[in-house]
Amino acid sequence: MLLIIYVFNDGGLLHTTLKLMIIYMLIAFTGFTDGFVSPSRMSLIPESVEEKALGKANSLISTTDQTFALLGWSIGTIAINIYGSNFYAMNTTAGIALLLVVLMGPFYQLRDISQLTYIQKNVVGLAKLYAAKDNLYYIVFALSVFLSGLISDYIGVVYVYYFAFILYLQLLRHLHLEEGRK
Repeated sequence: MLLIIYVFNDGGLLHTTLKLMIIYMLIAFTGFTDGFVSPSRMSLIPESVEEKALGKANSLISTTDQTFALLGWSIGTIAINIYGSNFYAMNTTAGIALLLVVLMGPFYQLRDISQLTYIQKNVVGLAKLYAAKDNLYYIVFALSVFLSGLISDYIGVVYVYYFAFILYLQLLRHLHLEEGRK
């Protein structure tokens, strides 16, 4: 995708609106196909490996996914810097941001792998479950990107982080209240 954008952007071959339409069509196509691939892949893992190797298989899949996500974000950041757009939030030191991501990443991976393995061992009808989960995830993701875009465009990008922090505090408060009721 980046190569197509570069080719079209470098020589001025296409009008900006057409370039954006091509980019959005590629993104939509990728998202559409991922809606079929992800649930199928996750429901096939228990069919492909023995139950005792399920944790290792999920770890391998998760590691591969995260590696490509890291590469994609890294290449995207480089592309943004090449084209002259710099986006800064509260943390303008890239090293600190990278350190935070590296410190938080393993704990998220352990949680995700444990959840995947538990679900795959105990739930029947995995394809439907993963399809519903992915659909819900993408709807929430699309709404959050839209809301974040509105906030950053009209108020400022720093306020996106403030808003996310406030939502996180509200979630923690809600979870704490729920635990108190038990």
